[in-house]
Amino acid sequence: LPNTTTQAELLRVIENLNSDSSVHGIIVQLPLDSVETIDANLITNSIIHSKDVDGLSEVNAGKLSRGDLSNCIVPCTPRGCLELIERTQLPVKGKRCVVLGRSKIVGAPMAATTMSASRTT
Repeated sequence: LPNTTTQAELLRVIENLNSDSSVHGIIVQLPLDSVETIDANLITNSIIHSKDVDGLSEVNAGKLSRGDLSNCIVPCTPRGCLELIERTQLPVKGKRCVVLGRSKIVGAPMAATTMSASRTT
């Protein structure tokens, strides 16, 4: 989309993608590159949670923060990190995990997944 896209135009595009059964996932590249003022939270929350690939909607982020990992989309970087940790087969339960950063797409989800999966404190 061009950098002149308005919030209303972007919401229409997302609505069309939400209703398109051939589209299985939607990613909105943040920060939004538009000369128009666009509410990023409104945009990410307009994506239906089953297509929210980055897990940024309030539904997915809320489930993740509650530890409902089986019923939400975990962003790919934290999911990949957990997969790597599991593949080491080292005992990590009860260990301390340090996550630097609190971004919505990596830091916060990484902290939530490690704690909720009872892997670390």
